Amino acid sequence: MNPRHIGNHQEHGEGDLFMFAFIELVASLAVLACLWLKWKTDGISIPHALVRVPPDAVLVHTYKPTNGEIPDRGQAVLERGWLLAEYYKRPLLLVCGHTVPGEKRTEGAMYRDYALRNFGDAVNILLGEDPAVRDTAGETKEAIRIARTLDARHLLVIASRPHLYRVSALWQNIQRNFAGLRRNDLYVVFYGEQCPAEYYLWEFTMLILEKFLPVGSRRRDFVLNLVGRRG
Repeated sequence: MNPRHIGNHQEHGEGDLFMFAFIELVASLAVLACLWLKWKTDGISIPHALVRVPPDAVLVHTYKPTNGEIPDRGQAVLERGWLLAEYYKRPLLLVCGHTVPGEKRTEGAMYRDYALRNFGDAVNILLGEDPAVRDTAGETKEAIRIARTLDARHLLVIASRPHLYRVSALWQNIQRNFAGLRRNDLYVVFYGEQCPAEYYLWEFTMLILEKFLPVGSRRRDFVLNLVGRRG
């Protein structure tokens, strides 16, 4: 065999080995990130049976519909929120604004309509009033505003389990800085609904991105516009 051919084979073999090792490293880091986030969120969510004081309202953090359809994890958190609102005989808050280009309804209204079609009208559903709300931070601020108008002191917040770490951090930060809201004015309990494991990786990625796209920044607004979450 030509020595040049042997050298080429060796180079290709080393390149393939390096690529395989790199893919294994990335996969291992992804698994570790998911396990870390699962560990963190498992300590935040509590079973509703352990809620010591019945909530005054139930909030569901929703997820953007695609092609007019609510995603599976959105259906899961909505059903859980509806069931808990029915159980506690409390209003269900769906506060997200316009996120779907070409859709006249807000995201909250799309979820409300889905709930009415599939679960009935036994639960009082309250929508947000700010159509510009289009992310988790905006939902949190609007939910606090509505809770205050309802004179609600205890709020049960529902999100997907992977989303819960980011949700709880936003709630703590926004509550501390919400104008006129004292420390003990609103008591929040979190419930995380199970969803496919790949969303742990998605939420870990979002945690990193939020370091570069902080809440309220122009960069964040630009990216939200870019990905079609219109205000």
